Amino acid sequence: MRVPPGEAWSSPRPDDETGDALNADRSARRKHWLLILALLAPAVVLPLWVPLYDRVDPKLGGFPFFFWFQIAMIGVAVVLTSLALVVAAKVTRLDRVAHGLSPEPPEQR
Repeated sequence: MRVPPGEAWSSPRPDDETGDALNADRSARRKHWLLILALLAPAVVLPLWVPLYDRVDPKLGGFPFFFWFQIAMIGVAVVLTSLALVVAAKVTRLDRVAHGLSPEPPEQR
């Protein structure tokens, strides 16, 4: 389908319920993906931001801050990644339903 010169692609008409539902689904999925990005960003950015933890004090159990911060980041990254996985699974189910598929993929043999 070609769009005549001077005209732009138009969004679905307001009375088109299917178009509104798809746009609402797209907006909701975009928000979910932004949430996933926000959950994963600290696990990537904080360990790479060395000046944040390049110091000895405070010590925890005799370990300098430099070491125990990195060990603590492992636990934080696991929790944040697990939450991101749960949100991503929800988005995948929403995508499958929006495209007329069953929420769960069929089992492969």
